[in-house]
Amino acid sequence: MLKKTYTICLIFFLFVQNIFGQQSSLNELIRTKNFFAAQQVLANSEKEMTPEVKAIYNAVILNAFGMAQKSNDTLLSISKNKRPTTDSLGFLFHQTLYDNYVKLFNYREAAISGSILLKNYASYYTANNLKDEKEALKIWELLKDIPVQKITQPKAETIQLKKDLAQLWNIPVKQADSVYDFVFDSGAGISTITDSYARKLNLKIVSDSTVGINSGLTGNTTYAKLGVAAKLNFNNIEVSNCIFLIFPDSALSFASGVYKIKGIIGFPVIKELGTLHFTENQLLITKDSTPKTSIKNMTLDQLKPVIYLTYRNELLPFTFDSGAQSSLLSDVFYKKYQSDLDSKGVPTPYTIGGASGQKTLSAVKIPEIKLFCGASAIILKNCMVSKEMLDTNQDVYYGNIGQDVIKQFKTMVINFKESYIAFEN
Repeated sequence: MLKKTYTICLIFFLFVQNIFGQQSSLNELIRTKNFFAAQQVLANSEKEMTPEVKAIYNAVILNAFGMAQKSNDTLLSISKNKRPTTDSLGFLFHQTLYDNYVKLFNYREAAISGSILLKNYASYYTANNLKDEKEALKIWELLKDIPVQKITQPKAETIQLKKDLAQLWNIPVKQADSVYDFVFDSGAGISTITDSYARKLNLKIVSDSTVGINSGLTGNTTYAKLGVAAKLNFNNIEVSNCIFLIFPDSALSFASGVYKIKGIIGFPVIKELGTLHFTENQLLITKDSTPKTSIKNMTLDQLKPVIYLTYRNELLPFTFDSGAQSSLLSDVFYKKYQSDLDSKGVPTPYTIGGASGQKTLSAVKIPEIKLFCGASAIILKNCMVSKEMLDTNQDVYYGNIGQDVIKQFKTMVINFKESYIAFEN
């Protein structure tokens, strides 16, 4: 009898240990943005998990692949008395719920869920990240009475793009009878505008809305106000209730005023447009989401897109930023391949900057690095690799991919519904 009891206890112990091992593995895959492997682990572990645990992990993955509404429906289907209130599962539940509401432009619910998240799970953030999250939460609290962003568009719309002095794509933004060229920037978490152009576009300024925007590149904080464009157009596409950060004109003026940005159309607008087909000076926007490829290589991390590229037969996550002139590989990349990079590269300081000013990094210049997007080879000549940590990379992203990659190809397709970025020649 004693032996039988011991055997049962051992089986139960191994079963529990296996469950915790699977959850630990999933948590680490999610933390490092390896959602493709997380999908596979979850599929192989479903029988051992409770429906509630399985639903949370499914919701996290759905969120990463841009399905915020489906993710939220999954989370809210869990009975309130069975929702986790502590530990890493509780953190994942509330973090995902919060992010879904932000992506769905439900600012009131974002403010409520974000407040619960930061009140109960502050220990899951570093001091700097917690400070940034509190500033972000302040934005949604200030916007709680603003209606959701809406886009009205035809099945297909072709827009002529211009390259500005920095060789960044500019899109014509029409408001009333005036048209202005704004940078089209997938790396901008919120659309941005200068104070003078906010007045020209008749933006409604949100009262008492000064917020601190910390740059993940320089670490500096710049203060901006919040504004709402009731309506603006890109040709026949109409965007309603578009949120802007309003910066002083000087913050978006560079090279002693030689290069000035009027405004930036950011990721919250871009992700809602549909499928984007880019050529050198033209953007075709379609509502048809039929994939050109069966390979998913893009996820969303809050309000930024992430592209997965292959280097030395390993799939690595990079942030994707159409508003960056050049790609910059991160300290994460440097640490992983340090001995090889040091043998091939030349130590070279590298200056980066934006609305918050400039910063010079300790970096190494590599003559050539070859990445792959599916079967398409990407050649980075004289590639800069930072030795210093940047907040934008956390400790998981291997760099930021910019226009120097995009211009290597005749066309680029971004399909948010099917989660891929494709390059073609």
